[in-house]
Order: sequence, then C-alpha cells, then structure tokens
Amino acid sequence: MKHISLGAEISADPATRLIVSVLEQAVAEQASYIHLEPREDELRVRMRIEGQLKSVLTVPRDLRLAVISRLKEMASMDLAEFKKPQNGRVTVTKGEIATDLRIATLPCIFGEKMVVQLSKKESGLLDRRAIGLYGEDLEKYACLMRSQSGLILVAGPAGAGKTTTLYTMITDRCNERIDLVTLEDPVEYDVPGCNQVQIDESSGLTYVNGLSSILRQDPDIIALGEIRDAQAARMAMQAALAGRLVLSTIFAENALSVIGRLLDMGLESYLISGSLKGVVSQRLVRRICPQCKESYRPTPDDLAAFDLPPNDQVRFYRGSGCAACKGTGYRGRIGVFEILVADPTLQEGIRKRVGRRELQDILARNGNFVPLAKSVRRMVLNGTTTMEEALRAFSPSETCE
Repeated sequence: MKHISLGAEISADPATRLIVSVLEQAVAEQASYIHLEPREDELRVRMRIEGQLKSVLTVPRDLRLAVISRLKEMASMDLAEFKKPQNGRVTVTKGEIATDLRIATLPCIFGEKMVVQLSKKESGLLDRRAIGLYGEDLEKYACLMRSQSGLILVAGPAGAGKTTTLYTMITDRCNERIDLVTLEDPVEYDVPGCNQVQIDESSGLTYVNGLSSILRQDPDIIALGEIRDAQAARMAMQAALAGRLVLSTIFAENALSVIGRLLDMGLESYLISGSLKGVVSQRLVRRICPQCKESYRPTPDDLAAFDLPPNDQVRFYRGSGCAACKGTGYRGRIGVFEILVADPTLQEGIRKRVGRRELQDILARNGNFVPLAKSVRRMVLNGTTTMEEALRAFSPSETCE
C-alpha cells in the first residue's frame, strides 16, 4: 500500500493544498468519512463526525476535477476510468499520526462522487473500556473471551461499531501461545502478532475458500470480518464445533435477531445451538460533553418515550454547547451493549426452534441478560447521553421494550 506524508505534499498545486487541508481537518476532528459530492457548479465536501454528516466547504467547479484526480492518483486508481466505480487505499502520515484511507468512487450525473473512510492506525483505540464496556457488560464480555471454542458474533446495524469491537476481541486474544488468523475485507487495523488475510475476490480468494484454507493452517482462533451468507456461516460453525474459537460480525438489530437471521439463512438449529457461545449486540450513541453538561426535568412525554412513570425527581441531561464541543453539546461516542451468553437452557430452546417470545422468556428467567433498551435508558438517566441521541439510535418501540 502506498504511504504519503502530508507534510511533503505542500506545493504550488492548489488541488493538493486543498486535499491536505481537508485531510488534516478530518484527522483533527476525528472524522470517520469524507464525502466529496459533485454538483452542477461545485464540489460539496462533508465529513461524518461522531456519526453525523457536516458540511465543511465547497470546491469551485474549475478545481473539482483536479481534486478528484489527485485523490485517485494517491490511491493508485485508474485516472482514465470515470464511468465505473473504483476502490483504492493509501496511508497518510502527519507527524507521528498515521491514517489509513479507503477511497471509493461512484459515477454520478455531475461527475464522480468520492467517499474517503479514515481509520487511525492506533492499537490503543482497541480497548474494552474505550469502546464502552463497563460493569456487568465487561464481566460478560470477559466470560466470553475466556472461551476456547465456539462461535461469538458481534451484531448490529451498519455504523454500529461492530468492526471496532471485533478488533478489540482479536487484540484481547492475540498472544504468542495462540495462532490467530483473520479473514477480512478489507484489513482495517494492523494487529501485531496475528496473521491477517485480505479478501481478494478478483483472484479467487473469497470468505468461503479462504476459510477452507485457514482450517488447514492449524489455527486456534479464526476471526472473520463478516458472515455474509449461509455457506460461510456453516463453515464457521463447523470450525467452532471442531474445537476452534470463531469470531465474526453479522448484520442484525439485536442479539435475538441473530438467531432468526441464521435460521433464515437455512442453517440447521442443531448447528446454531451447538456452536453459538454468545452474541455482543451494540449501537453507538454520542456522549454528552462533560464541559457543558446540565440537567433538566423531563416532561411526561419524555418519560413515556422510555417507558418511565411520571416522577418529579427524575433528571435527564444535555450539553448546552461550548468551545470544547464546538457548540454541539457532544464529545465522542460510546457503545450501547446487550451481551447474550448462550447457556444450556437457551441452546436447548434454539435447538427446538422455539419462537422469539419463548426465547425472550428464557433470557428473562436467566436474569443475566440486559436488553439494549434497558442499557440505553440507564445511559440517559446517568447522564452519559441525551434523550434525543437515544431516540436517534433506537426506535420508540425499542426504547419501550
């Protein structure tokens, strides 16, 4: 992969200077994505900061093509191709900070739309507490991480932070006594000590045949970037039943939805019940800025949104906006978790294919399962996040579960 120093890119070229400025701002504000969107007379630049898109500038039409072309050149893309989508990667450095950029183009009516995904190359970000695991959640997570075999899945919708949690698991388990092999598309973090494999479908390296090859490499732990289809899921479960620990992500709204998703793929219930050790389901919410945090009395409607009875003593919290949070009232994001540990009773229910309501009853009797709705309610009440942010990340029906 190409490496570029932003400090060395300062030149008389206005397009390059603009790109360097945008990238420096994105890194400073910890943006996760940069969107460059062609309009009839300009190029709009937006950044996704703490999950929200924010307009930062517009580029004049006469500079639009030069900016897109320079970014394509940085990412080793075909400069002559503008009618088909392309993907590329480049690592940029500014001082001691290295940032991995994944760049994707998409032909639109006014030119090529480009999205740049930024990933800091800092293993310190991959920490249990940094992603928001505390108390009971941390204990259940630690219990799952002590597993020597079985399947552990990280679930959530797009943008919920699943990949970061998966890498946290990989970092936790990677040591010199363990052979840990990953299969990823793409490799987003370099984890010292483990063997990371990049999917390349153009050369025939897919999740399915890549996993088949890994199983012949004597692995202790296998980490799959994502379970995308029934064939990969079945192979992962068979590997788990054969004594390996398999870690992966899956798109699902919550922990119980994972079981339904796997059954809908056509997987046998005995495979799921025999291999599944647990599910870490999550969403991301913005934290209230600690510098301008203030309390207020919620209205009856506010309380009803979280299935809370009227109570004059209850307080919600918000940020009034200050220089530290740039007037937003928020600083950083944190995970909201529900962690399902599959005990024998739940595994038996899965094997018998009982309904969702019966599985919920099993978890309720277990007494150790805290659903997402209860977790986010707790965070609103203790001042970690706001009512508005919780309702943005969860539907009203979810917060009242």
